[in-house]
Amino acid sequence: EVLEVGSALVQETISVTGRVTLNQNTAAQVKARFPGVIRSVLKEPGETVKANDTLATVESNDSLQVYPVKSPVAGLVINRNASVGEVAGETPLFVVADVSKLWAELFVFSRDGEKIKAGQKVHIQCLDDDLITQADISVVLPTTEASSQTFVARAVIDNPDNHWRSGMNIRADVVIKEKEVPVAVKTDAIQRLEGNDVIFIQESGGTYKAQPVELGTSDETWTEIKSGLVTGQRYVAKN
Repeated sequence: EVLEVGSALVQETISVTGRVTLNQNTAAQVKARFPGVIRSVLKEPGETVKANDTLATVESNDSLQVYPVKSPVAGLVINRNASVGEVAGETPLFVVADVSKLWAELFVFSRDGEKIKAGQKVHIQCLDDDLITQADISVVLPTTEASSQTFVARAVIDNPDNHWRSGMNIRADVVIKEKEVPVAVKTDAIQRLEGNDVIFIQESGGTYKAQPVELGTSDETWTEIKSGLVTGQRYVAKN
């Protein structure tokens, strides 16, 4: 692949680890309204339910009436702690959650605290699968976890096809700065040759020459060239 040297937007990022969790704004712990014996269980983990669908029925200890336990939200049944014949009390019988939007909880070291802010872009990569997505930091939580000296920044992951799951481990690159640089090449194009950084440029006859360059700011995609190349030169972007 041969490209032209030109300007590019180079991002300065901070890499952090994290995990995917349920979105607590759209998850419900469903309890029995009155203590009693569970008479039927109608929904299993993995089933999709609508708001007001009956999940189980319970016979009230006081009235001996059987009443339905309904889901307050639409979503997926994540967890079930209900079995026929057991007594329903304070423990949630089900967890139901809308998983179309999940939370990415990012663990940020205190030393980077000043740099991470709501609204910043974040590139998220799953460590357990080959999933990649982009999101924005929605909130930076104000407390630091004492033992690890980290705090949590949270982003919302769009999950329309249910590929992302709660519990997945992630790596995230938070974009803390972006700058337009006048001369840039693809980062993959940079080679090391005899201790120098070089770019293979295409000469007029179609031959290629290793051109030493001085590098500037870099990210995974683009690298600034401070000297050695000019805009419009053609270079080998890969291989």
